[in-house]
Amino acid sequence: MAAISIIEKGGLFKIEMDNNDWTGLYVNGAEIPKNASGGWTYSQASPGALTIEATGNNIQTVNDNYSLVLNDGDIDYLCSLYFTAPGQPFGMYGTLSNAANIQFATAGPIVFSQGLLKGSFSKG
Repeated sequence: MAAISIIEKGGLFKIEMDNNDWTGLYVNGAEIPKNASGGWTYSQASPGALTIEATGNNIQTVNDNYSLVLNDGDIDYLCSLYFTAPGQPFGMYGTLSNAANIQFATAGPIVFSQGLLKGSFSKG
């Protein structure tokens, strides 16, 4: 089962993916190399919106897209995730950004899933 964690800390995002069934991670169009354990880790260096693309094998789209909103004091953090259609090669596409006054923001963590994928959006 593939796993992904998207973590907000101090206004910066970190993305961690294990080596199970994932085949690639791209942030703002740049390919992120594998880490020493065979998975992927990306840590944002300066604040700003990010676009992400993650590809995988054996992961199936079974649920709708997600809009996840974390609250961290006066700032809300939005994680919008979109998935390829069922039966297509698996792709997860998303944007990470900050916003204010989003009605259903929560302290998290927020969990999400697809077939053979588990994920979380949380504060670090």
